[in-house]
Amino acid sequence: MTFQNMHHDQRPMGSPPPVDPECFASRVPARRPVWKLHPSLGRARAAVAYTEGRKVRGGEVWRLADGQWQLMHTVESGTSALDLSWRSGDYAS
Repeated sequence: MTFQNMHHDQRPMGSPPPVDPECFASRVPARRPVWKLHPSLGRARAAVAYTEGRKVRGGEVWRLADGQWQLMHTVESGTSALDLSWRSGDYAS
């Protein structure tokens, strides 16, 4: 089941939420809701890298792998968009 069609869930009440084997989440304190699930790493990164002027709003990017949540990135609010860790080095894509 993908994130786009979660509203068509036909499973019985009491079933756990449908989550893809690998999914991503963002935690952005300045946003409501604070937590959001994303179908791709790029969308989770975009959520914390949303710019207000030349500075990003910041937050955390998490990945669900093998049933465990792993923190991938922490971005301080006000960081320059050019200084994001995935724009250079090991995270460049």
